Amino acid sequence: MAANYKTPGKKEFKKISYLKQMMMEPDPLIRKQAVFLFNQVTKTPYDKEIEELEKKISDIEKALRLSEKKRAKDSDVKSLKKKISADFDGEDEEEEEIKVDSSDTYINQELAGLNFKLKYLKLSKDIEIDAKLVKTKVTIK
Repeated sequence: MAANYKTPGKKEFKKISYLKQMMMEPDPLIRKQAVFLFNQVTKTPYDKEIEELEKKISDIEKALRLSEKKRAKDSDVKSLKKKISADFDGEDEEEEEIKVDSSDTYINQELAGLNFKLKYLKLSKDIEIDAKLVKTKVTIK
């Protein structure tokens, strides 16, 4: 994989893809140094915040799915009750008005805001990693 470089003793690298390539090397010393440098370069202060935000987003999405399922079951039960009562009364079914739950609208807006913040943090993390790579010249001996 990374056998295309001429001097296996020293090599400068500025790209994460090269670090990943170096982590696949058969030489354990080079592999160990590449893993260490990869972890050092890719660690940013945004990591913890991104992780917390992703967890919060997944919890909100899970709650929304559960509320949609509950609402669907409730509407099925209501329509079934109306149908049964209409059959007994001999009347036609009435059209039910669609009600928009304002809490779901608020939750969806909140979710969109969190997704935007997550994208911003990930972009900031990528920019910081690129800045670290530009500043740092690392040599493996």
